[in-house]
Amino acid sequence: MQKRLSLGITSFKKIRDKNYIYVDKTDIIAKFVSTKGPHFLSRPRRFGKSTLIDTLDVLFSQGLEAFSGLKITQSDTCESLDEIKQRLDLTKTYKVLRLSFDKIDTLTPREIEIKYIEVLKDFFASLDIHIDSNSTDISTIMDIGCEQLQDQIVLLIDEYDTPLTYYLDDSEKFKEIRAILSRFYKTIKAYNHKFRFVFITGITKYSNDNIFSGFNNYQDLSFNSKYGSIVGYTQEELEYYFKDYIQKSAVTLNEKEKTDIYTYDVILQKLKEHYDGYCFDRFASIHVYNPWSILNFLDEPQEGFIPYWLNSGGAFSSLILKYLQIHVKDHNVKEKITKFLNLNHVIDITQDELEPAPVSIESSNFDLYPILYQAGYLTIKDAFLSQNFELVIPNAEVAQAYAKLIYNLVLKDKDKEHEATSIVKALYKHDYEPFKIQFNQFLHAFISYASIINFKESMFVDMCQLFLYTLGIIAHKEFITSSGRIDLVFEIENTLYVCEFKLAVDDKQVDTMFNDACTQIKNKEYYAIAFNKDVIALAIVVLNTKLNKANKKAKSRAQMMRIEEVKID
Repeated sequence: MQKRLSLGITSFKKIRDKNYIYVDKTDIIAKFVSTKGPHFLSRPRRFGKSTLIDTLDVLFSQGLEAFSGLKITQSDTCESLDEIKQRLDLTKTYKVLRLSFDKIDTLTPREIEIKYIEVLKDFFASLDIHIDSNSTDISTIMDIGCEQLQDQIVLLIDEYDTPLTYYLDDSEKFKEIRAILSRFYKTIKAYNHKFRFVFITGITKYSNDNIFSGFNNYQDLSFNSKYGSIVGYTQEELEYYFKDYIQKSAVTLNEKEKTDIYTYDVILQKLKEHYDGYCFDRFASIHVYNPWSILNFLDEPQEGFIPYWLNSGGAFSSLILKYLQIHVKDHNVKEKITKFLNLNHVIDITQDELEPAPVSIESSNFDLYPILYQAGYLTIKDAFLSQNFELVIPNAEVAQAYAKLIYNLVLKDKDKEHEATSIVKALYKHDYEPFKIQFNQFLHAFISYASIINFKESMFVDMCQLFLYTLGIIAHKEFITSSGRIDLVFEIENTLYVCEFKLAVDDKQVDTMFNDACTQIKNKEYYAIAFNKDVIALAIVVLNTKLNKANKKAKSRAQMMRIEEVKID
């Protein structure tokens, strides 16, 4: 019987007991469970942090017997199970105190504290430790409860940073929630000997913060190369655990589209393009797939390679939205956003710069790049001396998320949200006017957002690629052929569109540039790049009068003037 996909299931026990696929990460877990911690792991949303927390819960509360057949119970030196228990310091089970801060959107700092006071009271009550109901401070509850503990316990905290992030735009409440959490963690430190193991997850790691400063031997696993694949799927895991589903996906898509182009290898290539490319370790040695997107695609391959991470809301964290709303007019932020109009842009950054200090979100020192990295918009492409990184957008799914983020940011007060489906349908029917109109609306809005003085031809190609991504269309720039580079290539259904851009600096040049584009397409035979698809060649002329230095009186304009099919004789 084929194992099922564990879509939306974070329970280790349910995955194991109900014949779901469990991607075995227990050999990685074995590398740190023998130590007390505290351990911290930062990863984007929808990457499996909650499943990891639940696995640790079962490991400490039920022991290695619940992990029969998994890597943590196996040994290259033929150790017995008892010997493995001794090595991992898992000879007994523990009570587990588990806290999750992921759903506090409507709570005040005091309400958050009251909520977790009740959780702590219930936990200690399960150990026959009863705390006076008049106790109203979280640190007091922890102090009273820990003082009476007879045995060590395990503490697991999921999404620790949610309440901090939620109040970043309110400095007083941020300080209040930070003080509450600081007292809580200081109490844990004071009773360090009462904790067998502490593990904390989050999205954003706030450096220079006194929340964790009191911990002894605090271990951050986030950039550690040993834990680069502790969540997410590696290439090997994808093909080992999901081989049958990948093969079935090829069959499903061939039947749906009445074609035979989809093979096992083609599906792998598409999965890599859309959902792979994430890297979190300081040596840039391991890349992983987004597990949420992989499971969703394999569950319903007939839906195609859609942006599941984006559609789930994982892409639009409250921190990013608040940050961009506040800094929309900040020149430095505009410049950084403009650089990523080129979706292939690479930035250089240090590890220290990727860990923002917990200052007000309104501060100019609160940088955009670490927010984008920790949220999953950027990932490590390369590393130098283990502390200096190159960051890029990891894949097509994230490129779509970034494009929509910027599109909505630029047009937020202009009520110009486009209907993607209608524009795509028009393109497929050889009607390019709706695309041109909507692209120009985006372009004009962006001009009011950032200067176009440096918008040469390549910048307009960048913007067109980004705009296509907002329509759900994957576009490739500088597509290499035997006779040259095509400016832009994209596909709708089984039709391939090849685009040659030309830039005009005044109205008189538009027709000339259009003819030049047509000539280039014909001479270099860009229309002959595919044998199993219909190919449509488009000549596109963009006008930017700002570049016309000879006519200083000309009104500044930037817009797509012509987009037409090239007639091939």
